[in-house]
Formats: sequence, structure tokens, C-alpha cells
Amino acid sequence: MFANRLYDRGIKVYLRARKMLGDENVFATELARLYTLRQSYRKATREYLRFLGQNPTQLKYVERRLASFPAESQVYHDVISEIKKWTHEHPNTLVFRKLLISYYLCYSNYREALREVIELERLGKLTDSKILSGEELFKFAQNCYKEGAYEFAIQALNQILENYPQFPRIGEARVKLANIYLKQNKLKESLACFETIARDYPETRWALQAYLTIGTIALEYFFDLNRAISNFQQVLKQFPHHDERFEALFKLGDCWVAKNNLDQAEKYYRQALNASVRDPKSQTDIRDRARLKLAELEFYRGNFDRARKYLEKIVSPGGELDKPYVNDALELFLLINNQENPEALRLFALAEQRERERKYAKAEKLLRKIIQKYPSTNLTKQALFRLGKIKELQANYSDAISIYRDLVTSDSLGTLGDLALNRIGQIYEQRFQDFAKAKIAYEEVLIKYPDSLLAEEIRKKIRNLEGR
Repeated sequence: MFANRLYDRGIKVYLRARKMLGDENVFATELARLYTLRQSYRKATREYLRFLGQNPTQLKYVERRLASFPAESQVYHDVISEIKKWTHEHPNTLVFRKLLISYYLCYSNYREALREVIELERLGKLTDSKILSGEELFKFAQNCYKEGAYEFAIQALNQILENYPQFPRIGEARVKLANIYLKQNKLKESLACFETIARDYPETRWALQAYLTIGTIALEYFFDLNRAISNFQQVLKQFPHHDERFEALFKLGDCWVAKNNLDQAEKYYRQALNASVRDPKSQTDIRDRARLKLAELEFYRGNFDRARKYLEKIVSPGGELDKPYVNDALELFLLINNQENPEALRLFALAEQRERERKYAKAEKLLRKIIQKYPSTNLTKQALFRLGKIKELQANYSDAISIYRDLVTSDSLGTLGDLALNRIGQIYEQRFQDFAKAKIAYEEVLIKYPDSLLAEEIRKKIRNLEGR
């Protein structure tokens, strides 16, 4: 009570001094602080607006002060009402509208914020014809993108494309829009945007990204191999010296593997292996990736000794174990070295190749042949696990769970059981949204395989499922 009386006395002193000086804007920040201490947030906002009107470059300061107010609905309503009153009374003082947008964004009210951004763009153009319209919309879209408010980012970017064709960063806006569609898995919309970018901005970094992305979508999502090859070839044609050409080379090799033309795939992988790169670390990574790809080709051909030689250069004793492709190389190296039956291994390699070609029925037939014909080999469990993953690729999740369960039952040594239970948990969590069963599967990993390398990851998954 005593403190409040002191604040009230201070407020009266400043108001009296303001009246004597005949300047309603003086002592604005002092009064704003006192009103804040008295929890009179609307009056505090009014004083900050007075200050901002005289000092428009202090927008960030005022934003921080308003953001420090309690996150309560009544406070929010009072602050918004006061700022809107000032924007109505002073429509040409654009900084007030910017403050309104900022406060809306503090509370994730993207709809109202976008409405004000559109109005801000309109008023800005009326106030100064030299203003580069579209800039505020672009900043808003970037903000929404960072916060995951993709639909509002899309609306803002489309406003730029439709209404501000002369916006200097319109190419960047198109790329941002294409990437947002891709992030939302709206593949057709993303492809349409990237195709426009490749056509309208040839031989730019945006076109480079467009060709790579179109090719990747065509390969991985639509399995349109000819379209993928065409776009990756454009990268090599238009950007023959750019570092991203290596990604195109690897993707082209992958396309030809999927076409069952291993010789053609080898040509592209060898180009990557033999090309020179300025950065030594990047060159090492690229060559390791190329060696792994070439090892996979020899594996599919049944040339296991040749595959092993490529892999030994990646997983050599004393080498760095944290290099990007060491784990994949080591997995294939151990698979080849630990198999006592070459015929079973040859069938497994063919199954993996058919899977790369998306001939899932043929891959399944080969894997079942291993399970039936060579039940005592180490490869049987690998075949079961691979069979489960094929069922997932076919969206046959119930069969996948059943196969993974068979693997857990037969896996007395625990070499793949933890991985199988993890896959079961992921299917329940991500495909069926059955969080209770997902949690049970994850907990089973910790019970049956307490020393699993997945243990820490599994604990995080269980924590994330708590309460769902």
C-alpha cells in the first residue's frame, strides 16, 4: 500500500510537470514505468506510444517493454486496444502499426498480424512511393517460418508474388515458398514452384537448388527416374564446377542403380571418386561416399572381395570413426565378413538390389528363400529385419510388426532384437498413433536389452510419450 502511494505521488508529479511545460510527450518513459509498477498496463502502453511517436527508432525498446507485461488475457486485451486506438488516430505513423504486429506475434496471433502487415504495406506505399513494397510481408513470412506457422508464411509469400512483382527479393520469396511446401509434404505445389524458379532464374544458385530438389523428389517420392535424371543432368550441365555437382553425381548413380544399370551407375560414382575438391576434408568425405557406393555395386554383383577392398579404405584401423560414412561402411563390411555361406549372401545382395529398384515382391521372395533354405546362418535374422522394413515400405504395418516380433523371439543373442522393438514402437507411435503400445515396445527394449546402443534414444522417446 505504501509503495502504491509513492507510485501515485510520482505519477501526479510528472503529470503536473507535463502540464506546466505544455508538452504531453515529456516524461513518457518515466510515467510508463510507474504505471507498469501500478499494474496499469493500458496507461503504461499509452505512455510508451507517446515515446515511440517521438522516437520511432526505439521500436525494439518499446517492444521489449510491452513483452515484459504479464501474459494475461486482460493485459493482452488492454494493450491491443490501446495500440489499435493509436493506429486508427495516427494512420500515417507506421511505427505504431509495426508495434501492433509485434505484439500480435508475441501471442502467436498470426492471423491478425498478417492483416496488419498487409495494411502496413498499403499505407507504406501511399506514404512514400519509393518504398520497396513486399519487405514487411517477407519479414513476416520469415518470422512465421521460424515459428512453424507455415500456412501464414505461405499466405504472406503469395501476397508478395501476386501483388509485388517488382519486389527485389522475389526470387528468394519463391524459393522460401517452395521449401515450405516441401516441408509440409505438399510435393506437387513444391515441384511447381521449383520448376518456375529453374525457368525464371537460370544459372543462379536458386536454379541449382531447384534442379537438385526436383530430381530428389522425382527419385525418392514419385520414383520418376527419367525426370530425376534429367534434372540432375542439368546440374552437371549448368554448374560443372560447383561443389553441389557431387550431389548430382551421386543421385545420378542412384537413379541408374534403380534402373538396374550398375555399369552406368559406376561411371557417375567414379567421377565423384576421381574429381578434385579444394577443401581436403570435403574431398575425403566425397571419396568415402564414392567408395561406399562402389562397394555397394560390387556387393550387388556378388563380387564380395572387391566390395571389401573399397570398404577397408573407409574403415581402416586407426581411421576416424566419426566420419560421415564409416557406420554404413562398417555395417556392410561386417555383413560380408561374418557370413559363412556365399550363396545366402548373394541372395541377400540381390534382395537389397531389388529393393533399390522398388521391386518389393521379388525382394521378399529372395529374403524368404534365405530364411527357409539357410535357417542356421547369421543372415537369417538380417533377412527377417529387412523383410520387416519392406513391409513398412509397402505400408503393410501390421505384417511388419508381426515379422519384427518373430525376430525378437528368435534373437536370443540380442543382435537385432532391440532394433526390431524400436521399429515396432515407431510404427505404433507414428503410423497408428497408439502411444500406449509404442511406450510398451520402447520399454521392452530397456528391459530385454539394457546395454543396447539405442538405450539413451529410447529413454528420450519414452519421456516424450509421457502423458500422451
